[in-house]
Amino acid sequence: MGEKVFLGIYMNKDFLPYLEALNNIAKREGKSRNDIIREALKKFVEEHGYGNPNFKLTDFAKGLVVEAFPTLGHDPEKYPLSQVSEELLARIWVQAKKWLSAAEYELQRRKGGPITFKTITIP
Repeated sequence: MGEKVFLGIYMNKDFLPYLEALNNIAKREGKSRNDIIREALKKFVEEHGYGNPNFKLTDFAKGLVVEAFPTLGHDPEKYPLSQVSEELLARIWVQAKKWLSAAEYELQRRKGGPITFKTITIP
């Protein structure tokens, strides 16, 4: 894991029941309190690292939002990809790969065999 760093965390007394519950859960699951806190921190950052992909309509109307995440309903040939930032393009690519993999898996599961689409065969 590398070099360890001490991080002191202060909390109000009304959080003490949560700390006690955390200790009980850690003991029950055979983990340390630190392990659980590290897992929660990692999960939070992974889920919120890009920020909220939703935009407020009021901001959009004011011209404050210049790019939005397309849905699967958008035709990629008609979507203005040349005007999209590299960061958003990377996010679109990652999500598209996830959807493609999930759809391929579900098609394969339903058909019970390899999937053939155009000239690509997926074992």
